[in-house]
Amino acid sequence: MAFSHSQLQNPSSSRKRSPRKIVPQFVNYRSPSGSSQTEASRAPKTLYHFFTKQAAKAEATKVLQVNGNTAKQALVIDDSDDDEEDKSGRHLTRKLFSPSPTEKSGAEYKGYSNVGQMTNLSMLRDDPTQKLVPISSLNEFESGPSIQSSTRDGIKFPIGIRSSLRDPHVELINNTNELMDCIPEPQPSLPKCTSQNYEAQTFLFAYESSVKKGLFSQTDNRLLVKFFSLNESAQKLWLRLYQRKHVWILKSRISYELDNIDSLFKELVDAGFLYDKTHLKDMKILLQLLPQKSAIVLGRQFCDPKKCTTKAAAIEELTAHARRKDALFGAERIRHRIIKSGQKLVEQCYFVESSLAAAVTRVLTLISLGSHFDAFTSAADKNDHGVCNLFTINQFVRGKFAFPEYTVVDVLPILFGSPEDFGLYCDARRHVFRLRKLMETHNWDTAVSSFEEAYKWFMNSYTKEKFAKDASLPSFLHRFSYSHCLIRCLVAGAEIFERHKRYQDAVDLYYTVLSQTAFQQNQRGMYWNRLLLDTDTHLKLPRNSICFAMLGLEDCIAPQHKFDVYTRAKRLSERFRIALTQLEEFTPPNDAPIEIIDGQLAKRNIIGRRNVFATVDGTGERVVGPERVAVEYYLHNGYTNGVHGETRSIHMLFAVLCWDVLFSEPSESEPGVSTPTGRALTLETESQAIDRLFNRPEIVDISDEDEQVDETILSTRKRRRRRVLNKTLKKKKKVTTIEMEQIPHGNYFCSHIFSEEKTPTLKDLKLQKAAYINEFQSCPLDLGYPEFYLNRKRAIEEHLATLNSMSSEEIVATAKANYNLYSGRLNPLFDWELLNADEVSSLLACIPVPILVAIFRQLLIDFRFYRSGFPDLIMWNERTRSWKVVEVKGPGDILSTKQRYWMHFLLSLGVDCATCRVVATRSRKIRVQNNNGDGS
Repeated sequence: MAFSHSQLQNPSSSRKRSPRKIVPQFVNYRSPSGSSQTEASRAPKTLYHFFTKQAAKAEATKVLQVNGNTAKQALVIDDSDDDEEDKSGRHLTRKLFSPSPTEKSGAEYKGYSNVGQMTNLSMLRDDPTQKLVPISSLNEFESGPSIQSSTRDGIKFPIGIRSSLRDPHVELINNTNELMDCIPEPQPSLPKCTSQNYEAQTFLFAYESSVKKGLFSQTDNRLLVKFFSLNESAQKLWLRLYQRKHVWILKSRISYELDNIDSLFKELVDAGFLYDKTHLKDMKILLQLLPQKSAIVLGRQFCDPKKCTTKAAAIEELTAHARRKDALFGAERIRHRIIKSGQKLVEQCYFVESSLAAAVTRVLTLISLGSHFDAFTSAADKNDHGVCNLFTINQFVRGKFAFPEYTVVDVLPILFGSPEDFGLYCDARRHVFRLRKLMETHNWDTAVSSFEEAYKWFMNSYTKEKFAKDASLPSFLHRFSYSHCLIRCLVAGAEIFERHKRYQDAVDLYYTVLSQTAFQQNQRGMYWNRLLLDTDTHLKLPRNSICFAMLGLEDCIAPQHKFDVYTRAKRLSERFRIALTQLEEFTPPNDAPIEIIDGQLAKRNIIGRRNVFATVDGTGERVVGPERVAVEYYLHNGYTNGVHGETRSIHMLFAVLCWDVLFSEPSESEPGVSTPTGRALTLETESQAIDRLFNRPEIVDISDEDEQVDETILSTRKRRRRRVLNKTLKKKKKVTTIEMEQIPHGNYFCSHIFSEEKTPTLKDLKLQKAAYINEFQSCPLDLGYPEFYLNRKRAIEEHLATLNSMSSEEIVATAKANYNLYSGRLNPLFDWELLNADEVSSLLACIPVPILVAIFRQLLIDFRFYRSGFPDLIMWNERTRSWKVVEVKGPGDILSTKQRYWMHFLLSLGVDCATCRVVATRSRKIRVQNNNGDGS
């Protein structure tokens, strides 16, 4: 949100917005009877009113011609003028397409008999030569003898007609064709997809779009064809149940506006797509579905009635009773009898059949690959099958969002190869999704059992050939492979084990992930940091941790992750007095200047928020964050505008000036190939690191324990001599040679499963250019990967050279044109509401062109690293053409690694940037600030 100095001086005035942001408000009108009515309650605007007015105009002119008046065209008026005469001489002018007034009674119309002919008459009182003579209607004039008229200078005037006697001629102008040409033609649109049938239509569209790719098995195709043969209402009912939790659902909790819903349930059950209560064989679930009275009745039927007083007690007794063994048939007979009796008591319930649910999931997965609604939707917003809801997909299918223009490359058949490979990927994706959803909802207990189940499935289905095939894909297509899902599952399991303080298992999983370098290359630094933390802090193995730190500094990881590894390695090296050559080769980022300002604390703390400040202006007290405090400070100290957008601000400038390159397709004839250059963590590399650091004779362990002193010797000496001896003995230390061993491993250590990695060779160059594989993408798939720059290197360099040759005025004109052209297009970088076109233009006018080009070059080359971490505020002054970037920190906040690197980069370009620390004053009394910024 952008701020200006004028807003601080007049807080009650709203910020000037562009016309597209203005929200129309309802205006209250006053009816003739005095009651208020809104515009919505008035008659609609239609062409009927226009043609009615034209006809009335022609008839009135004809009346004047018959009476011998050769003046102007007739001006037809409405009786609503009579109500406006008393309001200080003001009147309302009815425009061409203005809504007609509501129907009135005969008494209110003062003698008008045909209201429909008089509702759209225009008013004009500006010409003083025109006079008003009321009549009953125009039809009465044509009727003959009953016409009411008045005579003036020998000319008859029909009542209600206003005319001038100065012009000798009357012209009839037919401008209907001209007005009709101004009316826009109706645009073609998709057939309406109402809330009654959008599920079935959207799924049918998804199936017809996906079945052509040949990635569904024959079993899936037979199931789906049988499903589409059902009644459309039955399809709709099943799809709605599919989108709910995959559990048994009571019929009373299924309330949809469908006709004959019982027959629809029967049709689905007969087709085998739904299970009813007769298929419910799980006694635990059955007892939970029973209402309290039925559970107590069932418990008293099989157990002691005195103990079955509540539902929980009845379930406990029935569960214990089911574990007992029958003398002849064992425990299963007792369980079977309880289930049979429970099925009679429980309400009808339904469960979605799993094979059809898996087929539908594969259809929706295939249409969602690479799409905006799949990539930028959290796990909590998806259904239990890992795909977006049909309503979300329907909004994209119906064109509710505008996307950048591109050409879709159909590589999915090449990417997966066979229906079996695609089915394996869908199953792996579903396992990962379940883990992520449990982690997002902080259900850590269930996540452990879910990970163990997923881990067993991956270990049973994994093959080295499959891993090698997936590793040969371009890095930006790894996300659509089975092996990528395996790595994500291991990382999720490590985080789950850390939550349960099972650090040994977490270390084994991180070790396994770091033993390969093909997948998750941009996240390897984060895994190194977690491994160092667990081994040093939790497992109390600092010497093994420093060995891992040395290997992490030698690995090819992101700068912000390498800085974190460097910080921990430096602390460990000082602790053990070991000189690491890798520390000398690394250059940490420079820090920006620090500016300190004061901020008044709010009167009360707000739960869930920290660093809450408050300001007082003409509208009263406002609770704000430290960023708003800093904005107000800089607006009173040399700057006229400011925006708190963080990285979105620079991304918006980046997009409006580099849109054509940013959303372009790969253009190089020979696409570049990025090969993994990291160093894998194996048992061999760990052993070599230990030998290099510790297993050398000059490395010693300095213990803190003192040598034992014979108390009998000390007792025979003098007191002074004993104090001197004690002082001397305390300086002695025990010196021993270190014998280091490798870190111990547990059951989840499986680094040997990955094959030896080689440079990937692409058999099909079409995959390397597959940046767009879905018609609902908001950005290319390779954005954030090395392939993005390699595949567009020539076009990027030419575009940056063109920008560098432009003047500041040309940059502003280009940005404004692109803003108006692409405004509203969906993109993952920023929101169009952040800055309007005028604010973008004024900001770009203050930034030197070489600095803009340098920032854009970094974003185009390494977008993944620079996609976040930009300072919070951008302040600029339109008059002095100066700008400043500010990172705001409240009490107790520190700079993140990415923020430090952004500051380091901006300082190297000569940008005025600073770290603003807002210090909370001790007094919670808020001082009112005047327009000059002084406290009063």
